[in-house]
Amino acid sequence: MHSSTQFKTKLSGIVPRNLLIIQTETSVIGFQFEICYQRVTQEGMYQLSLILKYFM
Repeated sequence: MHSSTQFKTKLSGIVPRNLLIIQTETSVIGFQFEICYQRVTQEGMYQLSLILKYFM
């Protein structure tokens, strides 16, 4: 899907300064979630990125 490709491109982009990172780590499963919530434009559009990490 074309929308998922654009979403992956946003995740690998440059990390902005005004960034609110919420990390919730569950030690039972071993997953770490990073939700990046950024206000992009002056009109009030928001860019939401979700990064999922797995630790062995």
